[in-house]
Amino acid sequence: MLDTAQQVRLLEVFAEHESEISRLYETYASVFPDHRRFWNDLADDEANHADWVRSLVPLVEDGSLGLREDRFARAAIETSLRYIRRRAGEASVESPGFMKALVIALDIEDAMLEKRFFEIADEDTPEFRRVMNSLQRETERHRTALRTAREAAEKHGRQGTGG
Repeated sequence: MLDTAQQVRLLEVFAEHESEISRLYETYASVFPDHRRFWNDLADDEANHADWVRSLVPLVEDGSLGLREDRFARAAIETSLRYIRRRAGEASVESPGFMKALVIALDIEDAMLEKRFFEIADEDTPEFRRVMNSLQRETERHRTALRTAREAAEKHGRQGTGG
C-alpha cells in the first residue's frame, strides 16, 4: 500500500493530466476559430475534471480512501502527459489540421477509458464513486462528441486548419 503522501501525489498527477488535456483543447480552440466553442466546452469540462480529482485529496489524507498502486500506473500517466504536452506545443506552432486534432483528442479520451484510469481505489467511498463515475461518463460523452465531429468533418471533407 502506498503511503498517504504517495497517494496524494498520484491524485495530483491525475489532476495535472486532466489540466493538460484542458490546455490542449484550449490550444485547439485558438487554432480552429470556426470550432472555438466546441473545443472550449471540452477544455472547460477537463478543467472541472481536474478540480473533481483534487477534491479527493482530503479523503486520502483522512484515511477514508486508499489508492491502488497496481491500478494507477504513474508511468503511464506521465507518458500520456508528455504526449499531450508535445501535441499542444506542436499545435501552437503549426496547425495539425482539424481532422488530426479530432483524432488526437479521441485517442486521449479513448486511452482514459481503455486504461481504466477511473478504477484506482482500494476502497470506495460515496464521494470517490461519484467523482469517478462522473469522470467516466464525461469521458464517454467527450468521446461521443469527438466521434460525431470527426464523422461530420469526414462527410464535409474538412481536413484543413479552419475546419
